[in-house]
Formats: sequence, C-alpha cells, structure tokens
Amino acid sequence: MNSVAGDLQILREKGAEIAYSDPHVPALAASLLNAPHALRSLALDADVLRESDCAVILTDHGAFDYELIVAHSDLLVDARNALGSRSAPGVVRLGAPLPPHNRLLDEDVQRRVA
Repeated sequence: MNSVAGDLQILREKGAEIAYSDPHVPALAASLLNAPHALRSLALDADVLRESDCAVILTDHGAFDYELIVAHSDLLVDARNALGSRSAPGVVRLGAPLPPHNRLLDEDVQRRVA
C-alpha cells in the first residue's frame, strides 16, 4: 500500500468522510482504502475547499494551485511542506509549532483528531 492510500485509510477508519483531488490518480480502488467503494478524484476548486472541514496536502506536485488552496480552506494541514513559506490562519504544518495566534485552532484540531 502506498503511503497516501495508507494515510487516507487511517483517516477513514477514524470516521472521516474522505474526498481527494489528484489529476495523476483518477481513482482509488476500494481495496486500497478498505472501503465499500472506490473514490474518484474531484476537480479542486474554491467550492470543494469551502465545503470541506479540513484539507490535507499529502503529496507535493506542481498540478495544484496552492494559493487557491490556502485562500479557500478554513483548516489546511500541510503534511509535505508543499506550501513552503506561505502562511495563513488555519494553516498547520506537521512537525512545526503553531504560531501563538493559532492556539485555539490547535485545540480544535486536537479535538477533531481525537
């Protein structure tokens, strides 16, 4: 199992409703996610991001408009440092301490993940 499918499976097992976007991977087989059905890649736009509780960057490649992702995500977890120096309220980088203005966000993330 590749690491992205493994990450998605863990999130799904914790109760997350999963949707994904990757122009290089049009579908994920149900067997990869231990799920009842396959997932199809969504076209990533502002509406998809606004409707999501949390966006997670699990791979870094040039097909994504990171400015769009940052601008329209209420909560964004960057697991690959794809954002580089981009910063905004609601952006969380794995392994990086949260800035002081995001203390409440940190508590909210911990509550959601638990």
